[in-house]
Amino acid sequence: SSLFSLPLLQRISLARNALSGPLPTSLALANKTLISLDLSYNRLSGPLPSAIARLEALTFLDLSHNALSAFLPDYLFTFPQLKVMFPDRLKLHGNAWACPIKPRVGGLTCVTSSCPLDFVAHVTACVPCPPGMFRDVRASECSRCPSSLIQEDHPTQGVSTLQACAVWSHNLPRTEAHRSFAESGTGDYAVKCMACSKARELGLPLVPRLDGAAVASSLILPSTADSLSGRGTLRYNGSSAFPDGAVFIGEWRGGAPHGEGAITSRQVSPTPS
Repeated sequence: SSLFSLPLLQRISLARNALSGPLPTSLALANKTLISLDLSYNRLSGPLPSAIARLEALTFLDLSHNALSAFLPDYLFTFPQLKVMFPDRLKLHGNAWACPIKPRVGGLTCVTSSCPLDFVAHVTACVPCPPGMFRDVRASECSRCPSSLIQEDHPTQGVSTLQACAVWSHNLPRTEAHRSFAESGTGDYAVKCMACSKARELGLPLVPRLDGAAVASSLILPSTADSLSGRGTLRYNGSSAFPDGAVFIGEWRGGAPHGEGAITSRQVSPTPS
């Protein structure tokens, strides 16, 4: 805080200094004098503090390539001295921003880890996994397996927790051992979830996972990831925007609460490492 209280402080350049932790609220102490702040390529985390909005003299801000997260605050797009700085003099790319990001500015993108479970990020919004596909807290893509991990009981090594992959049931050897794997679907579209290492060992083709771009490309025009809306339940775990176990029931848009609804929080059980 002593740095920002210097009476004639105008420029700070501390890029690539391995700085970590949240941005200090003491930034506001330099609200009358600070015109340039460069903290890019560090390890800063957490949300943007409201102190930035009080930097009246600021004309350049570079916070790119850190670990900042949560929703981008509204003041970035409403305060005149900040709004006119995008994108050349206000740089926020390379962080883990929560979806959705509106309006589209500065080439910013959001991350899947901020999305509800069973949603993936595409550019600036979250899109739901197609019917019959899932995404849990450990995954970044939609999969036919409800969980990205599966337990396998090895006769000599005991129970192991391994990454799960989906394979087509009709490709499996017809042995009793493989009928025990988790199965979903019917007929030619039935899949079984097994350890990825086991699938590779058997030479089985995997059911493709879908990232945000692949899911978004399947949307019915004129829907886009940003405009896609619905009403239902959004469940969160591992998100920077909502606490673990948070459940929203109501209207959503772009994969986030939007309109009427209510959110509740509950404690969730620890997930396997």
